[in-house]
Formats: sequence, C-alpha cells, structure tokens
Amino acid sequence: MTNATADYKKASEVYMNDNYQEALTLYTQFMQKYPTSDLASNAQYWKASCHQKMGQWELAVREYDSVRQSYPMAKKVAPSMYYQAECYLRLGQQQRAIDLLKDLSTNARYSTDPMAEQARGKLKELQGQ
Repeated sequence: MTNATADYKKASEVYMNDNYQEALTLYTQFMQKYPTSDLASNAQYWKASCHQKMGQWELAVREYDSVRQSYPMAKKVAPSMYYQAECYLRLGQQQRAIDLLKDLSTNARYSTDPMAEQARGKLKELQGQ
C-alpha cells in the first residue's frame, strides 16, 4: 500500500466514525501531499462532504464546485452536483439548486449515474409534481 493510499484510508476511517472535523483536516493534508494522486478527486469530494455534514453550506458548495472544476471526468462529479444542489437548498438558493439538478438529470454524460435519477426525483419534488 502506498503512502497516499494509507493516508486516504486513514482519512476515510475517521470520516466513517463521524469525526468530520478531523477527517477534513486529513483530507486537506492528503490534497496538499498528493495533489496528482488518483485519489485526489475523491479526497476533494469527501472534503466537501465533511463541510456539508458540519452544516457549513457555503464551504461545501465551494468544495463540491472544486470537484467539478478540477476533476471534470471524475466519478464523483455527479454526486458532487447533487449534494451541491442540496447545499444550495439549505442556503435558500432554490433556483441555483434546480439549475444544477436539471443539468445533472439531463446531461447525457451522467445518464447512467444513479445520481441523475435521484436528481430527477428531487426536481419533481421541488417543482411540486
């Protein structure tokens, strides 16, 4: 196991134990040490999730956006879009959430991702259908 893999695994274990502040620190350190790692996009995603779990909606929005901007081909892009939309809802920015969910649910690139189906359901709920 490489150092990067071991460090990522440790951060993930801390996250799974609901210690989001410590996990955030570990994922941030991971990103600083291994910016080109295959696990970097995942670490970026979990950083965003830590902020979301701690109710830090604005920070979560920025971190989820960073997944999409920095790692546009990563598997975590679709979930990042969905959870970023959830954070927008928490911030009272419903139109931004709807726009993001529409993009996720209609973009052919995400058509096979389970998050696209979840986005469609969330859109129906938000639009009262």
